[in-house]
Amino acid sequence: MKYLSIDIETTGLDFKKCDIIQFAAVIDDLENPKPIWSLPKLKIYFKKKYFKATAQALALHAKFNPDIFEKISKIKEHEEKEDAFCIKLKDLPIYLNNFLTKNGFEPDEKNIISITACGKNVASFDLRFLLKKIKKWGNLKFRHRSMDPAILYYEIGDKELPDMKTCFERANIKKEITHDACEDALDVIRLIRYKLLSKEKARFNPLKNFPKNLTINKEYNVYSRIKGKDEMDVILIVNDAGQETYVSEEHFTFKTNEIKIQEFEQDKELFKEENKNEKN
Repeated sequence: MKYLSIDIETTGLDFKKCDIIQFAAVIDDLENPKPIWSLPKLKIYFKKKYFKATAQALALHAKFNPDIFEKISKIKEHEEKEDAFCIKLKDLPIYLNNFLTKNGFEPDEKNIISITACGKNVASFDLRFLLKKIKKWGNLKFRHRSMDPAILYYEIGDKELPDMKTCFERANIKKEITHDACEDALDVIRLIRYKLLSKEKARFNPLKNFPKNLTINKEYNVYSRIKGKDEMDVILIVNDAGQETYVSEEHFTFKTNEIKIQEFEQDKELFKEENKNEKN
């Protein structure tokens, strides 16, 4: 399933009085996951002469993202700088539409591009804020069902759903919350993948008894997965780009002493984190 991880940074919690200053969207596909660093990203700052803000929000930005207003003031409208655009809020649907169509989202027979949104508090905050501030979205439509990683990290006894910090702790991932829209959107993907993709993996160990008559390109590292699906031993191959391939020994193809198998892309960071956690 393809989804859009989104995050906004605002000058407060009240959409009637406060403004959106930053928007980020990252496309992920759970059926064809690619390395996180290579995922398509859209980063936008919003241009405005005056912002209405609460003291609490300003203090938060001063602590975690102190140069955000300086960036907004220096980047010219519609200019792309440091992989980010600076535009007026009303132009967001145009930029988002172009971003989605460029990266494989296709309109249906009614010319509607439907989006499954994902994010921390995405339904109650981000989407609510966006839809209240922007009335016209063209042919873009957010589906009624959205994803929030918090439910994946709920534990019996919790009085409320866990926040991002708690989710990372329960995933054994050491990660600071940055309050940067793009990095927060990527964090959501990390948490989603850890729960929904890592369950497909068992314990990984370097493969010591690799068949001597079989060689692979030096850029690949070879690992074994003990008791994979159907209780079969599975070989995992990972290269430096984070591309992974799962294959059982009986499905190896021998040809000039090289492995000829279809590559399956996966996130290298997640793979490394899992191995580190299991060693601990």
